[in-house]
Amino acid sequence: MKLFRFMSVSEFRKLRRGESLRNETKHKAKTNSVGFCFFDYKDIKPEYAWQFMNGVCSTDCICVVLETKKILKKSWGIYADPKYLPSFRELVDMLFGNYENTKCIKVKEYCTNNYSLKDFKILKVGYPPIYSREYEKWKWEKVKEEIY
Repeated sequence: MKLFRFMSVSEFRKLRRGESLRNETKHKAKTNSVGFCFFDYKDIKPEYAWQFMNGVCSTDCICVVLETKKILKKSWGIYADPKYLPSFRELVDMLFGNYENTKCIKVKEYCTNNYSLKDFKILKVGYPPIYSREYEKWKWEKVKEEIY
């Protein structure tokens, strides 16, 4: 299965060093995911996901595309629909935590409490643009096999 995950540079370095990463976080947003969350590359592309993950993830994160045969728990998350541009009133409501009128999408996710290079192979790394709608400004790099 080909997956991707938005992660910090620190997490990426630990993964590349061969560390086994562990996360027991029960996410508090509109999701049933626990631990590390991944998206299926065949269902959704990173450039599109970044539009609804921008703000959920830190702007200094990177996108890592991975391949695995490990069985992950199926989960879901609800995010603001990036195709919908909210009105000024809706933006003000969202600023104060009122999301009642926000148009949302439900996205399939996969999660696990632990992962490492024993179960995952890194295919490439992407650097998202600062602004979510700048598709053409993504920079992708293939990753060398050796661990550093």
